[in-house]
Amino acid sequence: MDTQTLSKHYGVKVLPQDEQIEKRLAEMPNSYRRKYLRAMSGRSMKSAIKSFCLECVGYQREEVKLCTDLGCPLYPYRPTSASYTVRHPQIPTSGTLFGLQEGQMGASGSPDPE
Repeated sequence: MDTQTLSKHYGVKVLPQDEQIEKRLAEMPNSYRRKYLRAMSGRSMKSAIKSFCLECVGYQREEVKLCTDLGCPLYPYRPTSASYTVRHPQIPTSGTLFGLQEGQMGASGSPDPE
């Protein structure tokens, strides 16, 4: 979809990609621009993940290491971590979620009252 179609569909002005990239570059520290441009060129998934994580935590490199957003789909791939299951063996990776068996979650995503 082009930006005009997206703007109509979502009811907000969607900037063209080059304008969005320029805006992000202007807002980020100089030291992270090269990695971001490499990610946006499609040449490096690793740079894309690093750039996303850094942007998420306000470009505070140490905060990437301290990330607690276990629900983020990129959490297992954070640039500063060992594998997800090695660093957080207490977090279930399948079968149960917070000690609940599949099917025990309510419609809202919270546990059903017993």
